[in-house]
Amino acid sequence: MERGLVLLGEVCERLPPSHRFISAVLGYWLVLVLVEAGGYYLHGIRIHDPYPSLFGLGIIHGPPLIHIFYVVAGPLYLLVTDCLRVGQVKHS
Repeated sequence: MERGLVLLGEVCERLPPSHRFISAVLGYWLVLVLVEAGGYYLHGIRIHDPYPSLFGLGIIHGPPLIHIFYVVAGPLYLLVTDCLRVGQVKHS
């Protein structure tokens, strides 16, 4: 997970400044869904637990707290690492 978030930060740094945050977040969600769905539907990865998948899509099986964590982890990481200010000159 942490490598994916670091990669997300690197991608965010290289995006054009306008709409940087929203583009990075939408990209994070898209990749998250594609990787989870690929694991579930293409590779047959199954977790046998009593919890439902996210929105019944067969992805992110777990309790609601896990669903929330995976959805907000990327955006929170970008906010914490200050992605929005990357490339700006900092004055002391």
